[in-house]
Amino acid sequence: MKGLFSTKSIVCAYVGSGVHLIVPAAVWSWMPSYLNRYYGMAPGNAAVHAAGFVLVTGIGMIACGSLTDRLNRNVAQRKWLTAIAYCLLCCVLLGIAFHLPAGRLQLVLIGCGMFFCAGATGPSGAMVANLTPPAIHASAFATLTLANNLLGLAPAAILAGIVADQIGLLGALQLVPFAPLLAAVAFAIGHRSYKRDLDRVNALREDAKF
Repeated sequence: MKGLFSTKSIVCAYVGSGVHLIVPAAVWSWMPSYLNRYYGMAPGNAAVHAAGFVLVTGIGMIACGSLTDRLNRNVAQRKWLTAIAYCLLCCVLLGIAFHLPAGRLQLVLIGCGMFFCAGATGPSGAMVANLTPPAIHASAFATLTLANNLLGLAPAAILAGIVADQIGLLGALQLVPFAPLLAAVAFAIGHRSYKRDLDRVNALREDAKF
């Protein structure tokens, strides 16, 4: 347990990764209803179109992870900045999209936002791997997965539904883009202490060899 939460930056990686996944979970769950109510689509047709956004999210997750690998080949600290960039892009694109009237431009911007909405997943995994000893990597990734579910994937749809009951579905979806903004703050805090924490973990690894 001590190794899993040994530094400020690894805690920030857990929190940032979990919170940024509020977006895909909320949008995936409520997009069929949104398309049905605001675009007049039949439930089946709305579900098919919503599935397209799920596919875009998966493609974006792979593409963002690949881009992170290319950009961070020589500078490990840069993975935090790419995670922050993905979160901010998602926040801006979806924030604009859900304030536009229903139409093609809105759907395009929603698709662009969903492309980046899970982009920090790959960088977060790399952060956790670097900040924990190899002997506990399995437990560290399990902790990251737990954080992803408890902070993001599990509560997102329920919370969005509760808010939608109060201010309407559109109002709830307009609040969802604030989640990646909070995640970006968590990643920024982690970035500030990452080098110091990484040096500390590497020193412990060297000591363990002897």
